[in-house]
Amino acid sequence: MSSSSEGNLEIEVRIEGDGAVAKVLIPRDFPKQTLDASQLAAVVRQRGVSIDATVEARLQQIIQAFRDESDQLEHVIAESIPAVNGQDGRLEWVEGFDPATESRAENTPDDSDAISYYNRVVYIRVTEGSHVATLHEPTEGEDGRDVTGRTIKARPGKRCDVRIDPSVTVEANGRIIAQLDGVLQCEGGLLKLSRLFEVNGYVDFSTGNIDFDGTVNVQQGVRDRFEVKATEDIIVGGLIEAATIRSGRHFDCRQGMAAKDRGQLLVGGDANAGYLNGVRGHIKGNLTIRRELINCELVIGGDLICEQGAIIGGSIAVAGSIRAGVLGSPAGTPSVIVLGTGPLLSDHIRKLKGLAKQLKEQLRAQKSKYDALSAAGKSLRPSEKERLTELSFEISETEQKLDACEAEHAQITQTIDRESGSGAVDIRVSKVIHSRVCLRMNNHEVTFDAPLKGPVTIGSDEQDQPQFRQGDGPIQPLTEVAKIRNRAA
Repeated sequence: MSSSSEGNLEIEVRIEGDGAVAKVLIPRDFPKQTLDASQLAAVVRQRGVSIDATVEARLQQIIQAFRDESDQLEHVIAESIPAVNGQDGRLEWVEGFDPATESRAENTPDDSDAISYYNRVVYIRVTEGSHVATLHEPTEGEDGRDVTGRTIKARPGKRCDVRIDPSVTVEANGRIIAQLDGVLQCEGGLLKLSRLFEVNGYVDFSTGNIDFDGTVNVQQGVRDRFEVKATEDIIVGGLIEAATIRSGRHFDCRQGMAAKDRGQLLVGGDANAGYLNGVRGHIKGNLTIRRELINCELVIGGDLICEQGAIIGGSIAVAGSIRAGVLGSPAGTPSVIVLGTGPLLSDHIRKLKGLAKQLKEQLRAQKSKYDALSAAGKSLRPSEKERLTELSFEISETEQKLDACEAEHAQITQTIDRESGSGAVDIRVSKVIHSRVCLRMNNHEVTFDAPLKGPVTIGSDEQDQPQFRQGDGPIQPLTEVAKIRNRAA
């Protein structure tokens, strides 16, 4: 505290709160006529208070109040200006893209469809070019000052601790843009898009169906009636029930699939599984089974490998070779195995037939509209004449598509006919081929009425006649151990 004297009376200046406030105290009996602004300012300045226009104005007010015999003897003359700390950097999510959001169901009810909990989506799928968030840089803040003019330093904001993966980019204005399609993740301080979508548990009502552009890894299994679709690989750690699996590339199920004749497996590459039971589907590459293949209806574009297991029941079409431990069962379960490329082409024929049917229905409707307008003759309005021209073009376009579809159908049919009578056959069974196993190979249908012990190799000679070899024994006609019917006859 400091003071100044005038007529043995003191004017006191107090600085409180570590420079936050400065006050002046004028004794009641101080001579009014002798107090002026310069005298008061000198006392204040001597105490160390910084004088600016605001302080000068307050000093004038104090003098005037004192001369007006105000009872207020203590006056605030100055206040500090607090520092404004900087704001920390932060990540502002665009609505719908925050990975921490609890509920992200994409089902929106409309007038006709109720919410399907099978289609519930619990991950954030991002397409290339999407604006997912904005990165705000920290601010420096503004310094303050106390009543003595001393600077009160502002604390600058801290940088956002998020790291940016190359799968996203930050524009000059802070906008974060996705550089590829994927799942948005922000874990461990790293913001990225991943082409691997991981399901920590089951695909069920907690996740809904999965449709992902990339690879899907399911730690547990897939429940009944759910669907997992991926443009790349699908990996499942547990049991797949009567679900639908659509993999654009490879498929791997460490346990197996019990489809109950309702589940589907569609694989664009190779497939591996512990076992398949009651599965219908199409595998373009090789299928490797570690245990059993039971009552399945499958078309396999590559090899079928079940060296330690059994292929029992159902109908299996294989374009490549077969390696199996057992074909059929001791109970004589009917088991059909078709060899060659015909089954694969037949699958494509089914699709072409469906397309042709749609095109014919479309062509029929177009011609009906054309005939109805043509019947009006010269009385057609300009808009109707224009529509007639459009229909003529649409009919021509549909006819071209239908012709192309039918031409492709004919070409594939010729290929099936050409290849059905020939083709390499390579079947190796290490343990046994049971009775009621039927092999359809080239133009022949081979049926085993009694078990044939392995190891046995089945193939064809140069004339496409079925033959076999048991162990290290001689090559013999397959008619020695099985019934053979010529399917071309």
